[in-house]
Amino acid sequence: MIGSSRRALGTGIVIGWLCAAGPCGCMGAAADRPPVVQVTEKDNGRTVQLTAGAELVLRLHAQLGTGFGWKVAENDARVLSPEGEPGTEREGEPKPGGAEVQVFRFRAASTGSAGLALVYARPWERNVPPAKTFHLAVRVTSPPA
Repeated sequence: MIGSSRRALGTGIVIGWLCAAGPCGCMGAAADRPPVVQVTEKDNGRTVQLTAGAELVLRLHAQLGTGFGWKVAENDARVLSPEGEPGTEREGEPKPGGAEVQVFRFRAASTGSAGLALVYARPWERNVPPAKTFHLAVRVTSPPA
């Protein structure tokens, strides 16, 4: 079982490399895709410029097992449209209550400016300030002609 998983992984890496190199015709398709902009906690308080259609991927550290989690507190969905529910990624070896990364995906839906704010809090704690906040100013422009 492990050997077949490694073969499948190795095959996927080779296919991915070939597509990136261009011989199988994947390069043209990748060039037509809107750009993906990655943002982390290091970008807190910054301004991000996107072109319409681009994807914004926001990765924030969390310890969901403790009850804390990130939640969108402010966003203009007309400018920055959420793409589904937030996901999670593990960091290192899984441990009960251990560190994870919450992943939020947004699509730059139309030109304009929007503020994106998230709060890190426990949902059952009312009238308690969030443990952390994350703010991002987003400017969406038209793609180049």
